[in-house]
Amino acid sequence: MNKILIIALFVFVPFVALAQASGGQIKRNTTQQNETIRKRTTKPVEKSIINGHKVVDLGLSMRWATCNVGASKPEEYGNYFAWGETKSKTDYSWTTYFDIGEVDSKIDLQKDQCGLKRDNFKKYTDIGKRVLAREDDAASVKWGGTWRTPTHEEFEELWNLSHKWDVVNGIQGMRFTSSNGQSIFLPAAGARKNKRNIGKDTDGIYWTSEVYHDDYDVSDAGYAWGFNKESGGWQGYGRYIGFTIRPVTK
Repeated sequence: MNKILIIALFVFVPFVALAQASGGQIKRNTTQQNETIRKRTTKPVEKSIINGHKVVDLGLSMRWATCNVGASKPEEYGNYFAWGETKSKTDYSWTTYFDIGEVDSKIDLQKDQCGLKRDNFKKYTDIGKRVLAREDDAASVKWGGTWRTPTHEEFEELWNLSHKWDVVNGIQGMRFTSSNGQSIFLPAAGARKNKRNIGKDTDGIYWTSEVYHDDYDVSDAGYAWGFNKESGGWQGYGRYIGFTIRPVTK
């Protein structure tokens, strides 16, 4: 499988290099998509609780949680997960990634661009297996019920709401506000790569439920939705990197 080329459109300083090292593609969202977003209501809707977790109806196709997985407040970062893993850990690398299968001895798993192909993975290996199974979805496993990790299309819906950089109790991030008056805050939690924290308070990077793919094949990257003060959009990152998750539900 040929490695899918990165096209860097973000102005993220720490994460542009990270993305180039992992494979995938960046796509900046446009305001023209606003017209395609289906709004269910413009009437204010009260927050409710599902399986012990608060949910907000922003008038989109899915309702969004008020907190990240592992957090108890909107501004808390919560836990970091590699794509498809359901437990946080101290070392986020290819050597600790759950879905690695047989790897040629010439491949150095300590490197970002180590040349992994779909045959090096055990489970998510082709276009028919590009979406997280429930048992590999940290939102579903940790929260139960109908909670799950969003798709990149659902993040596009969220991004097309009114949004602005905000600070909550000293934590920076992005606030998304619906025409019905409801809003959610996503903290700029950065990432975990190997044993390091990267980009906290400057970059928000959230996993989606999909492996990065084209019409024919999958790559070693997963779709993530990223933002900073200036821009946002989806991007492919190495599946081993630790990002936060903001669940959705019907």
